[in-house]
Amino acid sequence: MPETRDVHVRDICEAAGEVHTVAQFKDWVRHEVRHVLPHGALACGHGRVTSAGIAMDYVLTVDYPVEHLATLRNAAGGIETPIMRRWLEARTPLLFEADQPWAGVPADWLENFRRHRLVNAAVHACYDEARCVGTYFSFHRLPAPLGQLQRHILNGITPLLHETLLHVIARVEADASGWQALPAAGRSDAELAADIAAALGVCERTIGDRGAALPGPIGSDSRAGPAGGIVAGLRLL
Repeated sequence: MPETRDVHVRDICEAAGEVHTVAQFKDWVRHEVRHVLPHGALACGHGRVTSAGIAMDYVLTVDYPVEHLATLRNAAGGIETPIMRRWLEARTPLLFEADQPWAGVPADWLENFRRHRLVNAAVHACYDEARCVGTYFSFHRLPAPLGQLQRHILNGITPLLHETLLHVIARVEADASGWQALPAAGRSDAELAADIAAALGVCERTIGDRGAALPGPIGSDSRAGPAGGIVAGLRLL
């Protein structure tokens, strides 16, 4: 790995210590991680390890076309992709290019991948059996060509991404316990959204709009107030 990239790796390690909220995580990815692994979009998954695999409960996106997630839902309402399935088999960094797809990739999935201009993917995950949690990192719109360098970088930075995301999700869950205590009487949805956003360290649009953007478990119609997309089902951050 070039020396300049080694410097950036040290930088992201130092900067990770200051990441506590969703907004800070996104800034860290945009301003630090992108120097190490250039990309245009990122989708992160967080889930609980069960006997059947990983039950995903959070998705955090950075400059990712959120509407694409609605095309990835399986019959149970969760998110599933050919890349995820292959990673679970290989447990190693994966590279995918839409112009050179793997054999057997479903045509409808590939069409949606291309339609949302994701271009390519560099993917790795962490299956943390000790803490019964898993994280998944799917980088897209990387400069071509993809090769061993991206695999090497992913292998090196995924443990840091994993620990940083776990810290952020723990903060989200701790702060979520305070939502019920927010005084709702006589308050507008906009005012409640502002309070929840401030507690989570995310923008109000994430609370008020993104939760409603996706149907079913991702953004449930049976939501409790303006935060329904986060408090019900698979939560989008």
